[in-house]
Amino acid sequence: MPNSRRPTTYERPWVLHEIKRSHELRKGLLAIDLFGVKYPQTGIGTQGSNPLSYWQETANGVEKPFTALCKTYSWVNDDGYRNMPTWIETAAIAAGR
Repeated sequence: MPNSRRPTTYERPWVLHEIKRSHELRKGLLAIDLFGVKYPQTGIGTQGSNPLSYWQETANGVEKPFTALCKTYSWVNDDGYRNMPTWIETAAIAAGR
């Protein structure tokens, strides 16, 4: 029987594409951890990996992971409902936009 496991968010091709293109275009990046959000049909999901931890930038021969360059927020603990616009603006400013 084939493995029917659905890819987690960080493994999905469109997520990988958007991270790559956003970095190439210097749009600013951030990660939002949704752990603790209650979903109507499944309840609270399991803790996932940060997609930014799989990417790095090399400058002057030194690799820096995106997690060291970009901020990660918790939707629950950092009150994403209220603060997400500020997080986006902060990432844009950090990218020079």
